[in-house]
Amino acid sequence: MTRLLTILLVFISVTLAPGQSLSTSQKAEDFDFLYQLLKENYPYFGVLKREHGVDWLADEEKYKKMIL
Repeated sequence: MTRLLTILLVFISVTLAPGQSLSTSQKAEDFDFLYQLLKENYPYFGVLKREHGVDWLADEEKYKKMIL
């Protein structure tokens, strides 16, 4: 869990770094990497879906469009 949190913080800090702008393809590539990492390692998507009705994994394209 700590490793995942560290990766998320690095991802956010790199994305929001002043004076640096990522291209659309870089943003998409970063999102794909993070999505795959979460899909393979985050164990609570089932809980989120069961308790709140949110299927985060099924909304991949929706979230990708939000960052592009």
